[in-house]
Amino acid sequence: MRGETVVCVCAYIDASYAVHDDSKSHSGVMISLGVGTLLARSTKQKHNSKSSPEAAIIAVSHGLNHVLWLRNFLEDQRYRMPMA
Repeated sequence: MRGETVVCVCAYIDASYAVHDDSKSHSGVMISLGVGTLLARSTKQKHNSKSSPEAAIIAVSHGLNHVLWLRNFLEDQRYRMPMA
């Protein structure tokens, strides 16, 4: 379609397993629109995970909420997203 701007939402999400004194893990998320950081967040996870993969899944679960909200918002503003 003519007149539409194409933007790429890029997200990087990771976790560090059991790094706090109470054995809780830590999550980090960074979201950009291709150039520069739009959102950067680092938080202690609320639950104790049993393994590094579980900590990563928790991080993705929480970080994906931000990605989906941003993507839906941009689509409502008539921006077009490439299908990775």
